[in-house]
Amino acid sequence: MSGGGARALQTLNVYSNDYRICLAQKFIGEKTNEVPAAQEALRIMDIKGTIITADAMNCQKDTAAVIMDGKEDYALALKGNQPLFYNEVRGYFDDRCRETLRKKEGCYKKTAEAEHGAAVAREYYITEDTGWYSEKNE
Repeated sequence: MSGGGARALQTLNVYSNDYRICLAQKFIGEKTNEVPAAQEALRIMDIKGTIITADAMNCQKDTAAVIMDGKEDYALALKGNQPLFYNEVRGYFDDRCRETLRKKEGCYKKTAEAEHGAAVAREYYITEDTGWYSEKNE
């Protein structure tokens, strides 16, 4: 070891919640990040019949395109990393929209589970209406 310490090994894991196993691993190079590695892993996997989930870092147009090329669905976390998209989503899913979706069958789901020693509740609102999104064709 020289230069003051060892660099942490960066690994991308593709994990199955249903089977509770790691399906694939990809080591991340020193001068890159996980986004291209995740896209590459998705391209080589048979993802038919799955819903792909990912953190906000992977909320990218190219990642969504790879998943759609595999003819599957996705739920990507959205935070401030995509400011235009984030603000448009917040604007669309106002109180009235969420109330309407709660009443429509198949458009709302709420889950509660223990996660890392804490209770976590999540609400999912599902719509096929994308007319409000300025970059929907991209």
